Amino acid sequence: MTSHPKSKVVLVVGASSGIGRAAAEALVAAGYQVYGTSRDASRIDTAGVTGISLEIGDDSSVRDAVNKLLLAAGRLDAVFYAAGFYTAGALEETTPEQIHDQLDAYLVGAHRVTRAVLPTFRQAEAGRLLFMSSNAGDASLPYHTAYSLSKAALQAYCDGLRYEVEPLGIEVAYLQAGGVKTGAKASYRVAAEPVAVYDVPRDRAIAAFHRLQEKGPVPHAVGRAVAAALAAPKMKPVLRVDAFSKLIPILKLILPAAIFRAQLRHSLGL
Repeated sequence: MTSHPKSKVVLVVGASSGIGRAAAEALVAAGYQVYGTSRDASRIDTAGVTGISLEIGDDSSVRDAVNKLLLAAGRLDAVFYAAGFYTAGALEETTPEQIHDQLDAYLVGAHRVTRAVLPTFRQAEAGRLLFMSSNAGDASLPYHTAYSLSKAALQAYCDGLRYEVEPLGIEVAYLQAGGVKTGAKASYRVAAEPVAVYDVPRDRAIAAFHRLQEKGPVPHAVGRAVAAALAAPKMKPVLRVDAFSKLIPILKLILPAAIFRAQLRHSLGL
């Protein structure tokens, strides 16, 4: 990506709120031409961002959104995928349908978007795919396991995809941040079939997770990191934007497993 940002077109998937919105704002400020998606394009109200309706769970919707962008802009240079939600609760309480929905949001939805844009990137022999992940992808969080496994799967997806498309001039990376101060606290989904034995530890873990979010970076800090990553001469495969996300893999590497698990349980009030 060597030309001026004003000639670059970026698609932000999930741009109506939280990290996606902050990234769209930062990219506009950096001079990119930004298209942002939401289920309803009218929810995209960020100045300088062109809204496109896209349902990440629908193949046709994804293809139509990408085609609409290409028709309007004539090119696409990068994608930042920030769509999704998280599910909290014990695994026994979480229905198979909820696991499926969680994976569809973070993994299969990302795959739909990737497949829709790769033909354009291959033709250009250039393009960047950046996905929003989490330190939960490195260390599964108790009572947030459905969320954790979806992020771990997304990271494995990026690692495998990178081997396949790097020879074609396409870069793939994922970005981690510790709990970010977004609206996720008000919009998370609770496991659908509660079991009484988990009530106390589950509620403690969810409350602790929300406290960690409040202590984490603001979305605009993550948005600026996205803009910097897409402007860099070459993207790093893994981008960790705060101290917590940088610390987790180090602690997991150097600490005995029992001590690491004890520390993780303690951080969630368990």
